Amino acid sequence: MNYLKSIPLIALLIPAAYAQSIYQDFDSYSNGVEPDGMWTVQPANLGNQTVLTSNTHQSPFTAGVNGVNFIDNESIISPARLEGDISGTFDSGMGAQISFDMYTGSATQPSFQLRNSTDIGIQVLSTSTGWKYNNGSGLVAIGSSTSVSASTWYHIEITSSALDTESDTFDITIYDYNGGSPVIVAVGTDLAFRNNIDAYAAAWFTNAVGPPATGQDFAIDNFSMSQVPESSSYSLIAGLLGLGLFLVRRRKGQ
Repeated sequence: MNYLKSIPLIALLIPAAYAQSIYQDFDSYSNGVEPDGMWTVQPANLGNQTVLTSNTHQSPFTAGVNGVNFIDNESIISPARLEGDISGTFDSGMGAQISFDMYTGSATQPSFQLRNSTDIGIQVLSTSTGWKYNNGSGLVAIGSSTSVSASTWYHIEITSSALDTESDTFDITIYDYNGGSPVIVAVGTDLAFRNNIDAYAAAWFTNAVGPPATGQDFAIDNFSMSQVPESSSYSLIAGLLGLGLFLVRRRKGQ
């Protein structure tokens, strides 16, 4: 057997096993359209309530073209939401890294939700009294966060544990753009899910308060999600790489 020929195959298999990822900067869409593909707007755009790409709501964290603007000028209906279908993309036995940029605008509680088919797992939201998450018993402050600025861009990074039915947790770091010199404004570790979930099925953005006051808006941009191998997976990777090095040295020794 030619062991040297096996090494490139091993090298290819390792990243392929953890290549699941999604990145959406919304720049491929024209201005003023409803995102499609993995995205669905619910309820459908209804005149005074819209979720549309916007070239005036692009995150300053990157040099892109569009973001997505949420606006509600009709306070008698439920807030619109942008639903991202991620079902079948990620392994529930592994953790996940999620990031996005959010413009707080004038919305009361713009929020992000990581869900399975029926329940909210992670719920993070901006409130007038700080960044918060829902631990299943109610809203809890993230770190020492006590305020959130309106009409401000923030960058949110979340790392989720592998999903199980007993103790799903996540870590989170939130940055204020701060005029081009981002600063950390909230940090949380080992935070509890709102509900333990068994699958990565959907990523939602919406105003958590409904019906909202007329004219509320917020925006998002640069949504990213990728898989995080568990420690046992890192051990497997290290073992495969060690085997490859051993075979190389053995071949050279012959």
